[in-house]
Formats: sequence, C-alpha cells, structure tokens
Amino acid sequence: MDVNVPHHGLSRNDDPQVAEHRNVDADEQPNNIPFDVSELPQQLAAGDGHRQDEVHVALYQQQVEANQDYMTKFNTSRPRGITLSKLRAMYRNRDSLGAMGLLSGRHRLIIDDDHIVPRDGPNVVPRVGPHYIDHTLYVGSRQGLDAGLPKILADHNWQVILDLTNVHRLWPDSNVAGLPFNPMGRMVYIGTRLQEQLWVALVPRTFFEPNHPDNARATHPTLNEPTTALSQSHSLMFIMFIAYALGRMRLQDIHCSTPYPVPLTRAAVKRSTDILGRDGENHRRIILRLEDFRRLHDMFDTGWNDWVDLAPLQWKEDNFLVNNAPVGVTIRYGQNQPLINNRALDVERQNWDNDRNYSYIRQFTFSLATHMSYLDVREWRDVHNHQRHEDDILYDKSNNDPTRAEVNLEDLPLLDEEGFEVNVYNEEGFRVPRRAPVQFSACGALLNLHSVHELFRSEDDAHGNAHNRAPFDIYPLACTKTLGNIQSRSIISNFLPHLTRIDNSLRPPLIDGDEDGEDIDVRVHGASVLHGINCQVYNELSHRVRNEAKFHPVQLGMISAALSGTAAKGIASRRRWTQRLDQCNDSLPHERFNEKVSGNNQPQALRFENTYTLDVYRMRDACRNGSAIYDQVITPLLKAWSHPTVLLPIRDTIVVFKPDRIPSLFAWATFPLTALLEKIWDAHKHTLVEGAVIDPCLIEFTSMVERALNFSHTGNARVLCRRLMDRAWISLGIIHDGLPSVSDTFVANGSLATGNLVIRQESWPVDQDTRRPLTSSRRTQELTYGKDHYEAYEARFTIRHAINHLPARIYPQICNHSMRVACYAAQIGFMVYFDDVKRLVQDGVLQEIQPALDGNDRHARRTANDRHTALSRWLDEEYPLSYSSHILAYLLRAIINTNDGNRKLELTKSHLGSKPLSFFVDTIVKQCSTNPTPRRQPPFITGGHFLAVMRVAIDEMKQCASRDSVTGKDIDLFVSEAISHAVAALLPPSSRMTYGLTSELPLLRDLLLQPLSSQGESHFKSLP
Repeated sequence: MDVNVPHHGLSRNDDPQVAEHRNVDADEQPNNIPFDVSELPQQLAAGDGHRQDEVHVALYQQQVEANQDYMTKFNTSRPRGITLSKLRAMYRNRDSLGAMGLLSGRHRLIIDDDHIVPRDGPNVVPRVGPHYIDHTLYVGSRQGLDAGLPKILADHNWQVILDLTNVHRLWPDSNVAGLPFNPMGRMVYIGTRLQEQLWVALVPRTFFEPNHPDNARATHPTLNEPTTALSQSHSLMFIMFIAYALGRMRLQDIHCSTPYPVPLTRAAVKRSTDILGRDGENHRRIILRLEDFRRLHDMFDTGWNDWVDLAPLQWKEDNFLVNNAPVGVTIRYGQNQPLINNRALDVERQNWDNDRNYSYIRQFTFSLATHMSYLDVREWRDVHNHQRHEDDILYDKSNNDPTRAEVNLEDLPLLDEEGFEVNVYNEEGFRVPRRAPVQFSACGALLNLHSVHELFRSEDDAHGNAHNRAPFDIYPLACTKTLGNIQSRSIISNFLPHLTRIDNSLRPPLIDGDEDGEDIDVRVHGASVLHGINCQVYNELSHRVRNEAKFHPVQLGMISAALSGTAAKGIASRRRWTQRLDQCNDSLPHERFNEKVSGNNQPQALRFENTYTLDVYRMRDACRNGSAIYDQVITPLLKAWSHPTVLLPIRDTIVVFKPDRIPSLFAWATFPLTALLEKIWDAHKHTLVEGAVIDPCLIEFTSMVERALNFSHTGNARVLCRRLMDRAWISLGIIHDGLPSVSDTFVANGSLATGNLVIRQESWPVDQDTRRPLTSSRRTQELTYGKDHYEAYEARFTIRHAINHLPARIYPQICNHSMRVACYAAQIGFMVYFDDVKRLVQDGVLQEIQPALDGNDRHARRTANDRHTALSRWLDEEYPLSYSSHILAYLLRAIINTNDGNRKLELTKSHLGSKPLSFFVDTIVKQCSTNPTPRRQPPFITGGHFLAVMRVAIDEMKQCASRDSVTGKDIDLFVSEAISHAVAALLPPSSRMTYGLTSELPLLRDLLLQPLSSQGESHFKSLP
C-alpha cells in the first residue's frame, strides 16, 4: 500500500533499520529484559488464552463449570492418582506407550515420599543466601546524562559505546509505570555504559521541577505514540543533535555539515554527518572515554536549549523539541551479581560509592534476589562461645516478642530433648547459630501453592476473617498443580515492617532540627522514599535453562512449526523452515532441556526476588551517596530474609525435595507429553519435504501438545487456547488435574496406548460463524513464516474439512458435491480478499486523518472525525463493496479529503471499459499461476493475503475436479465455473437479480480492477 500524505519537510518511515527492527523474532533473541515469571513467548500467546486467576481457582477444585457438553463429560470422568515414582519407572524404561496411554483419562500426580525430605526434623535446616542484584535502573535528576556518569574523576578502563543505528529499539522493561514519566514516544537507545544499556528520555520540562503537579503518576503528560520509541522524525532530530555535540567537541573525525537537514530523512542525515557510518559503513560504534562522556553530558546540559532555539520551524511544528528535554536513563538486567560477600564488604561498599554520583540521581530501581534452600545435615560442629563478641546480648526469643528475656549461653543446653537446637537471638532479633553443618546434602525446594496465600495475609478484619493484603498469581510447574512459582504486584506481608523501618531511616524529617532527631521528642517524616514494587518466587533452575535466551526451545512450539513449514514461500521463510527441521532432527526441544539439566549439583534453590524503587532525590542528604545506600538500603533489605518474622512463614510454604530431584521432576512428569511428541515426529519427519501437504489436524494436535508442555514448564495459562484445547480436554486436564488428558472425541479411544495416533477429523470443532476449523498454531505460523502462509494454511484446512462436512445451506442449488466444495473454496478466497480491501482502506484513511485528529486545528479535526465515522460505518456493512448508494457514500466520505473545500465525489472511470465476469475470473486464474509466476496486478493487493489463499483454493479446486474424474483442459473450465458461482453468491441480493453471470458487473469493474480515487485527491493504490 502506498498512501500519499503531506509530510511538511519531515520524513516518513524510510529507515530500513526500522523495518528490520520490526521483523525481529523476539522470542529467539538474547535475553534483554529482567527475568519475569509471567512472561510467555509471542509464538504461543493464545488469543483466547485462559486467565491466570483460573489456575488459582482450580487449585481448590477439580470440577469445571459445565456449560458445554464436553465440560459435562470431563466432569463425569473421575481423575485417578499416579505417583511420581511410577512415572519415573516409565521414563527410565522408555515405556512410551504406557505413558501416552495415561493421556486417555484424567490423572493427578502424587509426589510420593521417595522424593521428599521431611522438613520437620532436627537435622533439616533452611539456608538463606547467597544474595544477588539482578536488575538496576537509574534515572537522572538534571538535564543531561547524570544516570550514566560515575562519581570518580578518572578511570582508564571506563568507557561508553555510542550506537545510534538502533534508535528505534523499544524500552525493554514492560513495567512502564516504573519510570517517573510516561515513556511512550520518548525513549531512545544510544549505546552501552560498561554492561548497562544507555538511554535518553525526552521528558517534559516540568520533569525537572520535582513538586510540579505533572510529576504525579496520574498526571504524567502523554504523547499519542504507539510505542516507547521516538517517532522517526524525532529520532533523526536527536541523532543530529548528537552529531552537532560531538562535532563541537571535535571528537574523532565526526563532523556535521548541515546541522538541520530539510527534508529530514535518514538519507539526508547520512549526507549531513558520518555519525551513522562513514562511506561504505552501515553500522558505526563510537567509543567514548570517561572524559569524553563527561563533555557530552555538558553539551546536553548547556547546549540543548540553544540548539533547539536555532532549529528550523519545520522541526518545531509539533512543539516536541520545545516542550521536552533530554535526561539520561540506564538499565541493566540479568547480571546476577553476588552481594554481601563477607570477604569483600569494604570493596563492595567502595564500588557502590564510585559507581554513581547519587546527588544527581532522581530514581533508582533495583531487583534483589535471595536464594533459599534446605540442608539435610549428617554432621555438625559446635560454634564455641568465645567466637562471639563478649558484649553481645543474646535473647531467648526474637525482637517481635515482648516477653523475650536475656540468656546466658553457659547455662543453656545446645539441644532440646528432641534434638533441635535451642535458639538464641541478637538485639535485632536475628537467630545466632550455635552449631554449623559439616557434612550435608543441599536439597531443592518448590513452593506449596496451597499455602502461599499466608505470605500475603493481612490482619484479620473485625469479623475474624483473613484476607490477602495483595493479589498474587500462581504458576504451577511440572504437572503438579500444587507446586510452582508465584508473582505479586506487592511484596510479602511479613517483609513490610522491615521495609518500613529502612524507609523511615532514609526519610528527612518535616520538622527542622538536628538530623539525628535528638532535639525533638517525635520525628515527623516526609513521604516514603523506598517502595516495594513487586516480588516473584521461582526455582533457581529457571536461570539455568534461560540464562542467555528469553525462552528455552522447549517453550517455543518448534515441532508444529517444522510440520507446518513445508508450504513456506520465499527465501526467508524456507530458511526458517530448514532451521526448524535441522533443530528438531538434531534433537527435539525437550531432549535438549533434559540434557541441559542432567547431572548432579544442578541449581535448585528457591529464588525470592523483590523489586524496589528508591526516590533518591527525596532522601536525607546524608544518605545520598553509594556507601550509605549500600549500608542502609541494600544490606538490610537482604539480611531481612533471615529474620524469623520473615523466614518462619516462608518455611511453612516450602516443599523440600531430595537432592537433584527437581530437574528430573520435569522430565518424569511431562513424559506422557514428550513421548507423544516423539511418536509424532518419528512418524512424520521423513515426509517433511518442500511442497508436501501435512494433515492440518496433525499440526494442530501437535501444537496443542506443545502448548501443554510449555504450561508444564512455565505455568502460564495464556498459552492454553481456550476454545480448542478445552474441547480436547488438554487444557482442562492440565489446569484442574495437573496432568493433561485427551478426550476420545478428538483421538480414537485406545489409539494413544497403541502408538497409532488416530485423530478424529470428523469431530474437529469449527467456528460457528465462519465454519473455519479452530486452530492452535496460528501465532507460531504467522511469526515464523508470515500471515500469508497462515491464511493459506487455514484456507486449505477449511476446504479439506468441508469436503466431508459441508453444510447443506452452502450452494444448495448445485447438485454436484465436488463443484459445491470447489465453490466454497473460491468463496473462502474472496472472503480473504474482502478483508484485504477493508484493511487497505482502513489503514490508508487512518494514516491520512491521524495527524489531524492529534492536531490543534478544530476544522481539520472535525473533518477527520467525520471521515473516521464514515469509515467505521462502511466497515460494519455486510456488503462493503456494494454499489448501494448509502454504502458507497460511506466509502467516498471516508477516503476523500474535503478539508480544503467541497470536491466532487466520484470514482475514476475504468480504463478497461466494460468487461464480462469471465475476464475477471481469467485474471484471477492467471495471477495465481506459479509457472511462470506473473507480476502482481489488481485485484491482488500488495501486502494482502488474497493471492496466497487463492492459490491454495485453486489447487484444492483442481483436486475436487480430479476426484470427479475431470481431466485435461476441463479442469480449468471447472475452476472458472466454481469461481463464477462464488462471485455471484457474494453479490448483494439486489445485484444478483440485476446482473447475470456473464453481465458487466460494476462492482467488479470499478472496485476490484481499478484503484479508488477522486479528482485531485490522494488515492489508494494496489501496487504490484
């Protein structure tokens, strides 16, 4: 589509880097965001996925709300228990048929005692630590790059790498509310600072006035932009400022011959400066030393306003440059750097002090992680009393108990009558260990999802009822239903008092006086400066399998992608299909997972991860430095996990596994699914050749199984397609029982246990409105091979399903069944064409009117609103391409811009003249030929899906003809007749009466074969 829009000297999206960025497969990129328990791959994001709260509800019930026959049938089937030991035996004996047979009925997994360590014994003790920092985000408080500047004056190893070829990169943190401004349309990536991403945000100038009303979260000024990235024109302006600044600094060979190119295009920028690359260089990286970066910061601070003042008026028409100014932002994730190393505390403190000048930091957001595991101790050693400080006072209870009393260790036994250590506590309430483990086994742990609500419990209400202080989501793992991960938009209840105590120590008093508070009776503090943002608890194994990539291949639906790629068109799509084939032939995704987590000493601790935001600019002055933040924020937050008030409630929610059982748990529990996938792959891998047509039912069934496998590894309900997978019982089973099950409505009874998978194609569910079969693989196919590919695939699926299940109301006047199916195939193609036309018009009109809708010209905005209303009404029509006067009026009012005065509304007369229907049919058939492939012409729209779908439809029509014993040239006549019948059936009823099959059809002549236009106005072209 090409839409002519005025651009007032500014560029349109002519940047190839933008197109490249938007076609990146995000699921297979290196991990570029903080680890998120709830994240799911785009390829498996179901449009009708289950909600996560449904998983929470199912935790307490096994029955589903039966409002459909398949749900009633599911409820009447009673689940049976199967032990993990039984699944382990099947896995070790490679009893694939036995494991697959389990899918024929409902089963729930029982974790038997052979895998569990009782945590109520005297020699099974929790271990807290090590601790890590896993995510940092800094926002400066002044115009400039303070977020990236260190406190030190010199460091010969310090550097920034400027990279301005990726300015359209999107802000990686999905929690955009975590920034002290609205980031939409404001963020620009400029490179790296050591291991951190370096960004600049173009924020409202009121941002630099901390008490301005616009800085309240609810009133942040917003831009009408679809993403966080700067618009194309704004990003080019920003690049020119950097070029101007570096040129003024006389840095390297960078120059700026034209500081304000007009029109502003990427090509004009490259002619004006070599900051994006010298001659023949497409990707330039510029290394800045510490002194260089400090000078660049000064240019942002002192040179930005002058540069904006001198910019041409065309650059400032939208007031973006005038109303906004740059502030530095840095973000880092996944570093997993250890903290509170007892052998290097002074070094850590000094590093924090050197890293940033917190006097010019507005906000610091960070994630701290603490590992918790259990030790099964075989031998202890006593910690002698002389190893403790003589002045330490010890107590018999923690500091939350007002009845605690001092104790004398000389008079206190080490163990009680049952062999448990007699605990003592220091002044702050932390337990002081009296013995240390010598020989022990480190055990893995998972959360008991039945108990985790206690971690978010609030005080009982007046009626004695307990409520959750904050909502949280559960993510069951490994088909257990009751064990897994959690995530909350708050932090656990028992941690809050510790957070409040730390926060109070940082807040400045509202009453003037001695900062230590000695000259006032009661300290009155300002607003909180330390905020708990969210928390998540997950097993450390997740970092093991997803350390470098966003998702492990076992989570990506690779097998269904390989099965569905035989019809891939184009070099890029075929290359991707070949990659999927090679990956699966080398080893299936679950085999790679099992290999990665095999062996002893796999990480299996629970990881408790809290994210906090610190409003540095509102802290006490004495605390606004790295040393104080390390000592008074980071350290006490991490140590709080060891406090009995936090640790004891957590201990009651943990299930302790024997060493190295948790990695095996995934392999054993998912064996019914992985055995089925192996059977499918082994049976069909040799048929996967280019052009082969694989049974769509097999592809969709495989996709459902892969989605269930993803849920087993992530617990994310959004991967489960509700309409299709519920009917198959797969999602009902895995949510309500833990282990998935397959209804005999989908798979022939007993075929799973024999290994001869028989999918009941006649029972495959269809959409009641469109009669198209329900699918699960749409996202995988669209993101892997493109929308054209999927539309053609779905069309073939629909046509083949219709061969045996064509509704009687479809072409009832035609007696020949093969011709009826062929007509239906053509109709499917035309329905896609109508969608293409509507999409073409909608996109073109919206692109033209959006600037007016966003602008300040009231007349232009009113005209744009009128066009938008007409467009909406036209799109809602049942026959949008009809010549009916009211429908055509909506279309013309939508596409024609009358803002400059009234113009005559009319269609350009066709240069083809009057043509019969046969001409239109012949045009379609010739365009769909692949030998040779003709140049694309109307009615096929560039960017539309009609061509791909119609080629499949014609192929299926020819097969219908062959099944009806039609041969030779008669096949082409058969196809033409079917298309003609379909066209006639798609005409509005009035037109069917007016025009015969060989008559001249205005609908086809003008709307299908000729671009829409008006005298002197922009028009929409279907360019080849």
